[in-house]
Amino acid sequence: MKPEYIPFVKELIELCIKEDIGDGDHTSLCCIPADAHGRMRLLCKQEGVIAGIEVAQMVLDRLDPEMRFEQILNDGDRVKPGDVAFYVSGRLRSLLQAERILLNIMQRMSGVATQTAFYVKHLEAGVNADSPDEIDGGDHGAFPEAVHLPHRSHGRTVARRPRPDTVRRIFPRCHTFEVHRVIL
Repeated sequence: MKPEYIPFVKELIELCIKEDIGDGDHTSLCCIPADAHGRMRLLCKQEGVIAGIEVAQMVLDRLDPEMRFEQILNDGDRVKPGDVAFYVSGRLRSLLQAERILLNIMQRMSGVATQTAFYVKHLEAGVNADSPDEIDGGDHGAFPEAVHLPHRSHGRTVARRPRPDTVRRIFPRCHTFEVHRVIL
């Protein structure tokens, strides 16, 4: 990740924790024993470009530095249904707290990366590079990193992208890349 993105990503993580966990996951606190451990995996549900794995590690480190992260895929890898991006093991309460935050961030970033790869492939003409976060309407300034991932099908980092007006006219909606977790 580019160093200049780190403060924004950390701020995003804090906002997500505040919104999703608040003063605690009360259901987990009352139903899950403090010493219960588990394992989670991030399973891809459709073809695309995975993004947000580095951010996922930051979320997990922030919530519980004792969680064990086993990375299988890298940001920018092309994925297909059934691919596992990573495994995480640790305290079950911590895994449950991290789950929705990880999914929300990774779905958004992977959606942006997947759409960017599609645009690069199909819209080489009329492409410019003024602001990478405009690719998704500019509403999530913390996600330009997803636009700059190396896309394996092209063997290079995306440094150019379609003009937003062209993209909106031809592809009016950016679809979210779907992933989900399974606790084993």
